[in-house]
Amino acid sequence: MHKILCFFSIGFYTLLLSGQENEGLTKRMDSLYSQGYRFMLERNLSEADKLFKEGLSAAISGNDSLYTGRFYRSLGSVLLLRKEYEKGLIQCHKSLEFHDKDRYPNEVGKTYTSLGGLYARLEDFQKALHYLEGALEVIEGETVDKLRVMINLNALYIDLGAFEKGEITALEAITLTAKLNQPYFKSVLYTNLSKLYTETEQWEEAISTGEKALYVRDSLKQGSPVIPQLNIGYAYENLGRFDTAMAYYNKALKNAAGEERLRTLLNLRRTAEKSGDPEGALRYFKMYDRVRDSLTELNQKAQVTEITEKYESEQKQARIVHLQAEKQLQDKLINRQRILLGISLALLLLFAGLIYVWIKQNKTKQALEKSRIQQRFLLTQLNPHFIFNALQSVQDFIFKNETEASMEYLNSFGKLIRSVLESSDRDTIALEKEVAMIRNFLRLQQLNHPDGFTYEITPRELPEAMNGLSIPVMLIQPFVENAVIHGMQGIAEGKISVDFAKEEHTLRITVCDNGKGIYPQDQQKANAFHRAMGSEIINKRISEFNKVNRRKISVEIMPFREHPEFPGTKIIIRVPFFED
Repeated sequence: MHKILCFFSIGFYTLLLSGQENEGLTKRMDSLYSQGYRFMLERNLSEADKLFKEGLSAAISGNDSLYTGRFYRSLGSVLLLRKEYEKGLIQCHKSLEFHDKDRYPNEVGKTYTSLGGLYARLEDFQKALHYLEGALEVIEGETVDKLRVMINLNALYIDLGAFEKGEITALEAITLTAKLNQPYFKSVLYTNLSKLYTETEQWEEAISTGEKALYVRDSLKQGSPVIPQLNIGYAYENLGRFDTAMAYYNKALKNAAGEERLRTLLNLRRTAEKSGDPEGALRYFKMYDRVRDSLTELNQKAQVTEITEKYESEQKQARIVHLQAEKQLQDKLINRQRILLGISLALLLLFAGLIYVWIKQNKTKQALEKSRIQQRFLLTQLNPHFIFNALQSVQDFIFKNETEASMEYLNSFGKLIRSVLESSDRDTIALEKEVAMIRNFLRLQQLNHPDGFTYEITPRELPEAMNGLSIPVMLIQPFVENAVIHGMQGIAEGKISVDFAKEEHTLRITVCDNGKGIYPQDQQKANAFHRAMGSEIINKRISEFNKVNRRKISVEIMPFREHPEFPGTKIIIRVPFFED
């Protein structure tokens, strides 16, 4: 009996130690989670990232699914704040692998909320709606987390024009703010309702809810009053009570900054015109013009800085990759030469013929490998050529003091250049992405072209037979660019067409313009056109591609039509495609 009691005591002590260890690990993970979250709120993202990674390592080693999912979601939130949206998506989805709706419904709801906010930033509103509505379904009880989801859903419904759902959600959430004693959230919801009622032209309701939002914000001394004041002013303006509208707009002007200040000045100018005060309208317009110029200058500097940093980073990385590849090739060559020398000295007479064949095969492999590296390097040369041409267009806009046009151009150019740089480290690109890049490029060129031109890309939607096809990256763009620069020069009604058609083993791309064209009988002009058409970079890329691939790229150049002055140019490019 004594032995049995001893064994029981030892087993109980072991369980007690194990429980203490688990409790200590949980306390440590909870501390890391809380500290990391505090750093994230303070925007100290590097420290938050460090603590979350330490917590994730501890959670994985302790086989704790609850905290593993929490730390993955937290790392995703850090990436979202850094605007690394794709990486953030991956981490949030990893979180869902460790949290299921039955065991951790509130954790799943928090992750759905993060995903909904991310997709809203990416302007994929349907996915944002899917995840936010999913979060509302799984979060249990009447909690602050549920209230946040309802506020996000309310704003999303308004942006999507689902006003009835937006109103119902807002009213339910306002009731919940009273239960949870969350007055600030109530002011946010009243502000959203005020916006909803202005969108639906329910002016009295817009004024009532806007005043309630201001009352709560004023009592809390928290939050900006600008948006409610603008909504109330807009409602009074549409009711014809211009003096009251001007009073609210002027209150908003005292606190407004940035885009809100621009919007307020426009409202003041418009209301002054309606009330018969042209001098006041002119005064507000001058103020608007000064603020707009200041903001435009700041935005342009920020965007140019971002583009420049991105470009320099990509160029530096491209040089590093090229040098590393050359070094690896040289190291391989040296090692192979040493092997060949040893074999030659030992078996010079016996294996002379065999060594000769082996050397020849290795030289062929080296040539192929070097050719692939050369193609990659030529592509990195092509990107600066394209980027500097586009930056020249931006500079032209700014020199002409066309600030609005330059802002539009910069925004579009930023999107295009991002896609170009993201594809610069690849050999091939999906056909649909290449088509989208060409469409964006032609749109930007159309904005800046002095004579104007139209363009057409057919088919507008790729047929099913072309889905999943890939072609060499940035191969078509130089031909299209040449059609703009040379084909559209000096022609009043210029037109460019780009057609894609799938043949048996190749993709046929036809680029046509109705410009002055070329004259094949004049060999000197044809050669000059060929140099302008492909430039040395694109010609070398095609040459290097054809060296290492059985199926070749071919280019045909001919007049587009019979016309004495503007015969145009037609270019047919046949490119081997790759299937995913």
